[in-house]
Amino acid sequence: MASVGCVLALAVSCRAPTETEISPSSTASQPQAAKAATTPRHWGWDYNLEHRCVCSPFPGKANFYKDVGDCPVDPGSGLPPHHWTVAVQAEVSLGNSITGPQSQSLPINQGGGLTLDWKPHVDESGRPNYWVNLKTDFYHHPHPGGAMVFTWYALMDHADHGGGPLPPPNDLAFSAVMKFDNSVPDGSSTRVFAGFAGTWNNHTWSIELVLQTTNWGSDHPDPDIIHVITYPNGDVYMVMDGRPLGYQLPFGKETRIEIPWSKLIQSLIDRGFFQAPARGWKNRAAATRTVFVGTEVKNFRKEKSVMADLWVTDFRIETP
Repeated sequence: MASVGCVLALAVSCRAPTETEISPSSTASQPQAAKAATTPRHWGWDYNLEHRCVCSPFPGKANFYKDVGDCPVDPGSGLPPHHWTVAVQAEVSLGNSITGPQSQSLPINQGGGLTLDWKPHVDESGRPNYWVNLKTDFYHHPHPGGAMVFTWYALMDHADHGGGPLPPPNDLAFSAVMKFDNSVPDGSSTRVFAGFAGTWNNHTWSIELVLQTTNWGSDHPDPDIIHVITYPNGDVYMVMDGRPLGYQLPFGKETRIEIPWSKLIQSLIDRGFFQAPARGWKNRAAATRTVFVGTEVKNFRKEKSVMADLWVTDFRIETP
């Protein structure tokens, strides 16, 4: 089963919006026509991934990671006002972390199996931006948790942890250029995914859309559903297989992935997996908390087991 505790914990740690809240690009006094005219197509703190600036969600913890080499600076404090969020979770079973502070079970760039690197890139319009590389390497580095551990490693634009603002779920689309490679000499499991987490009806609704897998199973009869996890508090986490829906990242090939999250969310509501907002979408009671990309591996043995290598650029959050 997937290790989904990390993004869920990040998402539910923050309050749900009230029913009077609206899109960040609007004000409550604007007429509806003016709101529509001023809503931007591009969202997120760093549309297009032009800043090399990423932090873990919990400063002061033993495994906190920060790279502010290319951060915008808040003139009042000298600190970055916004940043990408990088999150890690390593579990032997769902909710059972191997070690360390929450959402950072393993350190990054400390000589172990997890690394984060940057490479200059130029987008299709000639603008300079970055590739970000998330690598999980338990072939050249032993896994500190031993064998049979789910290690989840993701990059997020998270509205509650230094990112955003993000459009509401019913107006949400995403695209990125991605490249993925792996090595599984012992038959271990890997997958690469894109994801969403949002809040409405006082619950968190999350999707992990798998774009490529090796040696990973499913426990659900529907071909596009891998897992449905309903927590005791009513929060729901879906793990979906994007490939039957046409969302697939070929191995080793630089590919643009475009995901209309608003349509996927509505399809899950129509099929009964998610609940619709109690009073509809227009009251802005629903909020997008995060959009993310990442990898997960399950190492079958402690040493010389598995490697997953994901490159991401042109990370764009939009309204359709």
